[in-house]
Amino acid sequence: MNKSQSVILRELFAFAMGVLLMTVISSLFFTDVSTGIGDFSLNEQAGSLLLHVNSLIEKAFSLTQSTLNTSTVIIADMPSSLVNQPYSLTVIDNELCLSTKSLSECINLTVSASVNGSFSSSHDLMITGFLSGNTVFLVIDNY
Repeated sequence: MNKSQSVILRELFAFAMGVLLMTVISSLFFTDVSTGIGDFSLNEQAGSLLLHVNSLIEKAFSLTQSTLNTSTVIIADMPSSLVNQPYSLTVIDNELCLSTKSLSECINLTVSASVNGSFSSSHDLMITGFLSGNTVFLVIDNY
């Protein structure tokens, strides 16, 4: 083998090692980093959605308190999924809880009403309120 052939083979080998190294680094980056970004995004979206629904419940509460002998209904557009995961909302022991296949998060409701019901993604949210005596009853459901 002459000197020019060994130079060419050395350069080809160095190029192949560079391609292999870039492939390994990029596959590690996309696997580990994208999972971390997805988890972070899911937590942020879940927290924002819980606060949004809590504010809708507060609005339904105040509207129901201010009306007499009438039920109130609020219908809200909701995201069909959170980071490509279906989700559900439930009210348990005065806590509004959001659940996906990889997350469960709850916040305390800020209204002094009897709130119950559940909601699943891919629908609009309906909050129905009615007043009985001095007690406000609110129900969350799919619309």
